[in-house]
Amino acid sequence: MWPTYCMSPAALFSPDVLAFNEQTSKYFTDPWDLPGGHRTPTMGSIRYPTLKTHMLEHPWLQNIRRVCNPAFGTHDNECEEYWFNHGFESTPATLFYDGHVRLFGTQEALNANRRHLRQTVNDLNGSFGLWSIDTTFGGGYEPNANGGYFMEFAYDFTATSYHILTIDGSMGRDTLGSAQ
Repeated sequence: MWPTYCMSPAALFSPDVLAFNEQTSKYFTDPWDLPGGHRTPTMGSIRYPTLKTHMLEHPWLQNIRRVCNPAFGTHDNECEEYWFNHGFESTPATLFYDGHVRLFGTQEALNANRRHLRQTVNDLNGSFGLWSIDTTFGGGYEPNANGGYFMEFAYDFTATSYHILTIDGSMGRDTLGSAQ
């Protein structure tokens, strides 16, 4: 049996792993290339505890349209489920770093990412979203973008790597809260 919940890998590495690298102009540095790249930050160092996911339901469980994802194939007469980031209607139960739990779905993550892209358009490093598209997973912000966190296996047009590849790791955020 596999566990249902998944901790945020982005928050388990040094924040420098998914921070802007001036040498490469990317939001990724291999953790093996950084002193302490594999060092997990303390809970008290989380910059946005109300906006950074700590743990969520990895399989798509709420509002699911289909159980088995044919892109993964089958093994031992069992199928791999669609994951939390494989559908627009997915809303996994999520634990945030400040301790609150709520349903936090891909729709909210995609909207927050779009908003962040618009807000950072004049930034010196160029426009960037809430998750990195520069990792070895590759990917982008467009629907059906290959790479990212297995975004090419999505049920619909969803293209998100929130929670998994959060820019700045534990110092980043997966949502922006309510728009004022």
